[in-house]
Amino acid sequence: MGTTEKHLPCPDKAKKWHKHLSKTIPITPIESALNWQNCDRHNALYEAYKKHSAELRSIEDGENKLLLLILAIFGAGVTAASKVDLRCHPVLAIYFTAIATALAIAGNHVVNENHDLRIVVRDLLVQCEQAMDFYTPGKFLKDDPLYQDAERHYACKGQHLRDFSRWVIWGSVIFLIPLIWYSFALGPLVKSP
Repeated sequence: MGTTEKHLPCPDKAKKWHKHLSKTIPITPIESALNWQNCDRHNALYEAYKKHSAELRSIEDGENKLLLLILAIFGAGVTAASKVDLRCHPVLAIYFTAIATALAIAGNHVVNENHDLRIVVRDLLVQCEQAMDFYTPGKFLKDDPLYQDAERHYACKGQHLRDFSRWVIWGSVIFLIPLIWYSFALGPLVKSP
């Protein structure tokens, strides 16, 4: 199996906490130690590819559900904080602030974990594509590979997904906490009739 020492362009790759530590990118199809026929090998690769694709969809669906849940919780918190009079209740204001902060930290942790899982699954998809000769010229298209070299770096693309999720979570908490303390200092934003 031929390899190159070129690292994937993942900005977090060199950090010790990063879970995806592959150091090389295979440049030729992955060879199997099993004595398989070509059709068996391709069927197994196709099934693995489908499994990894489903896993990637599952990761992204789970993160979208998490964001919707966090937005719903923070939306309910904004409604409650704007109507509740927290004056003379510092413990309650601290409690609401702690809940909002804990939700933001937990949500941020899940987003980071999903990002790492997304990198690993995308890397597995690229390995399956390489093993199925998608990058070999002349296999699917005359004189050209089906996929270009840029697709080899698919594993570390999608940084904006993690950044967007972080902005949603931290943006929500940044708007909720001042509202809680406004209610503590000056009373509810919305006065009861």
